[in-house]
Order: sequence, then C-alpha cells, then structure tokens
Amino acid sequence: MNHFEQLRKWIPIPDKLIKTANDNSEIVATVAAAITLAGAVHIYYKSSKAQLQGNSIDGIPGPKHLPLLGDDWRNSRAWFFPQFSPSKINKTRPLIAKHAVQLRKDLNEYSDYMENLHKKWFHSARQNPNSRYTRSNLYNPKELKSTEDLFGKYAFQIIVDFSFANDNKDFLPENMFEDMLVLFAVLRRRILGIIPWYTLGIKDNLDRKCEATVKSIKVAIRQIIENYDPQTYLDNSNKMSTMLESLWYSLNHKEPEQVKVHGMASATKAANKLSLDTMVGNLLTVINAGYDTTANTLQSIAYMLAKHPHVQEKLHAEVDSVLGGPEDRMNMNEDEIMNKMPNNMFAQFPYATAIVNEAQRVHPVAPFLGMEAIHDTILEGYVIPKGTNIMLMTKVASMNHCPTADPFLFKPERWIESTEEQKRQQDRLDWSFGGGSRVCPGRHMANLELVSVVVLVFSLFHLKEMDRATNAPPVVEGATFTTLLQNVYIRYIPRV
Repeated sequence: MNHFEQLRKWIPIPDKLIKTANDNSEIVATVAAAITLAGAVHIYYKSSKAQLQGNSIDGIPGPKHLPLLGDDWRNSRAWFFPQFSPSKINKTRPLIAKHAVQLRKDLNEYSDYMENLHKKWFHSARQNPNSRYTRSNLYNPKELKSTEDLFGKYAFQIIVDFSFANDNKDFLPENMFEDMLVLFAVLRRRILGIIPWYTLGIKDNLDRKCEATVKSIKVAIRQIIENYDPQTYLDNSNKMSTMLESLWYSLNHKEPEQVKVHGMASATKAANKLSLDTMVGNLLTVINAGYDTTANTLQSIAYMLAKHPHVQEKLHAEVDSVLGGPEDRMNMNEDEIMNKMPNNMFAQFPYATAIVNEAQRVHPVAPFLGMEAIHDTILEGYVIPKGTNIMLMTKVASMNHCPTADPFLFKPERWIESTEEQKRQQDRLDWSFGGGSRVCPGRHMANLELVSVVVLVFSLFHLKEMDRATNAPPVVEGATFTTLLQNVYIRYIPRV
C-alpha cells in the first residue's frame, strides 16, 4: 500500500484530487490531504472509538506496548500497585531529598536572575526623590524566565531514577534525561495528533530521535538486567529498589511462595504473565505519567503561595518549628536533610500537606476525566447508550459541591478545620488522581514529592509575583496533555 492509499484510509480525499497529487509529488499530496482535514476529524474519531472498544490498541496512534486494556492492563496493575505502596514509597525519601537539594540550588540561581532583572527593570524605585531627572524603567517581558523547566527536571529525574536509573548511571547513555524528554514529546504528539503521519512513513528529526532513544533505553535496561544481583537486592531490601529491580526479582521467582521480599508475592504472580515489551511499556508509562503532572502542580502551588502571603507565613512557622530556621537549612546537604526529615511528612507537616491538597483542588492538572459507557445506562433521567464517550468535569463538580465555605477561594485551612463528614465529602470529590479501579497508583509518591518541595524548598523563600505591565498576558490555565498555569513569573526571595 503506497502513501496515498494509506492517506485515503484516514481522509476522504476525492479521486480527482488524488490523481492530481499523483501527477505531482508526495509533498503536494500531503498538502492536498490537509485541505480536507476538517472533514476527516469526525471519521478519525469514529475509527479510534471502534478500536478502543476492541481488545487491542495496535491501531491507536501512539506508542506500542502500553498496557491500557484487557489482561495486559489487569496484570500490569497487579504488578504496579506493590511498587507504589506507601511503605515502599517511604523508602524514596533519600532520593527525593537528593533532587530537592538540586532544585533548591537551581531556584537560588533562578532567584539571582530574577532579582537582577527586577533591579534592571525598575531603576526609578531606587532613585533619589529629589533628583531632577527620572531614571528610565527598562521593562522587557522577553527577558522573563519561568520555573516550568526546573520543576520538570525535578519531577522527571525522580521518576526516572525510581523506574530504573538509580545507582545504575554507568549503564545509561550520555544525555539520557534530555533524550527522554524528546521521547515523551513525540509520544504525546502521536497520541494527540489528528493524523498518524509517522505510520505513513512521514517522520521528522524528532521522530528519528525518539526511535534512537527507545533503542538506547532498551540497551541500557538489558545491561542493568545482565548485572542484576538477586542477593544484593535481598541485602538492600530495607532501602529503595527501582521498579526494574523489583521487576527482575519477580521474573526470577516463578513461584510466588519463593518470594522472600515483603509485598512482592502478588507482583511476582502478575509479572510472570507480562511480556518484556509490556514491562518496558510499564516503565515508560510511569515516567510519562509522573513527569509533567508533578511539575505543573508545583507551578500552581508556587503561584498560589505568591498570591497569598499569609499562607506563606503559616508555612514558614510550621517548617521552622520542626526543621529549624532558614539560616540552618539553606545549605543542608541530603544527608543532613535525612537526619532531620521525619518518617511521615504528611503527619509532621499538616499545613504543608493542606497547601498541596488545596492547590490540587483549585488548579487540578486533570480538570476533566474521559470515560466510556460500557452498558446502556440511565443517569439522572438521561439515557446514555453503550459506547457513549463521556467527559466528567471533575473540577466543576468539586467546586459546585464543596462542603466548606468559600469554594472558589484558596484556603488550605479547609483541609484541617473541616469536620469529619466534610473531610469525607472532600475526599470523594478529590479526583486529582482519578478514581475507581483506574486510580493513579503513583498518587502516594506524587504527594510525597510535592510536600517535600513545599517543606524543603519553598519554605526557604518569600515568593512574590514579578511586577509587570498592566497589558501583560494574564495568568491562565492552559492545556496540552495536562493543565498548566501559564504566564507565571515569580521572584524567589531568600529568607536569609
């Protein structure tokens, strides 16, 4: 099948147009196809819907071997959940502390840049009031920098280390983190794109870079597996193990009763039903899901703190009372942090935890949830036929049915001062990580990452919005794969 025949499968291009394109070049054919793109959207979604209702995802544009449906999904979940149990996630605290230290250093550099920029822009604020001449302000919004990349780096490195990279750096290709960012950019483009150009053989440099990165990751994983030592795994069972190490342990124990590591018996039973490609797909799924969701939430938390100074004051008081003042903490290394870091961050820092919960309520990274009716259903008097796609507006529901006062305001106190019944209602309305059998298994780890940044990093600074012109673009919720607050520029002013 040539490219034109493949293209016609996706887009209803008239025969006359195809003939004209064939008489010229493939580029002309591609352009001609794009002309009818609007009419093709409905057909594409109809085709995708039919595929989604089947037992295979082979025809869905996007990466292969992602365990989304059927037995692969059920077995993957059975293997996933033990990896993300609260007890196992608690062992990631040294890993999170290490990357929190790096984020603190990065934010200190960012702080210097933004403070120098502020001084450069607003000379008039420091001039002599009796001066005859006014000094010019040099406002230039093109010089602004966002913290999106810094938060993304923090979240990305933690989840990659947790998946397979921790203590295995010798086996990883140079610039692997940067290459994997390209990989996930391409995967999301393929999932969200209207037409799967890559299946037609139309690839750009990013596609080729993506394919090369996947190959290098598989080589690295094979090397890690070849150097796997089961005895070392057992000896270090009190420390964090990567998902890949847990996976390989599972594969080397065909009978669950042979498993000596607590909590791994069910994972071993499930792992033996998965292909290696599906397992690699699991690792990629974890990294993909745990990257920008955490980073975007940190952006929201920082913005809400900057908008609510009184919340910052309460946060500073809580953290200082447990870990000491900012002058004692600003230069701590990860070992010093671990000596002071409590075993239960959520219990020790209830207000910091409430800040995270409230930011997720007000600015969830997933404000809606797509579902499909698997049976004919009557809901609130509405007939919903089997196969109907439904978009649940979870953010709207949580706002409209908030059990506490002032639902549209940012009030972390609502998570502490509410009654037990109100807390239960808030928990039911909290769909930040989905719900039911497909609830996000990584929710405990994500919340630990978020609270750790609030406690170990944000509490060291006074957060304040950067001054800007009245006609500057406002802060808005934008969405690509997940929701992100855009046009957020914050000064991180050290408390010492």
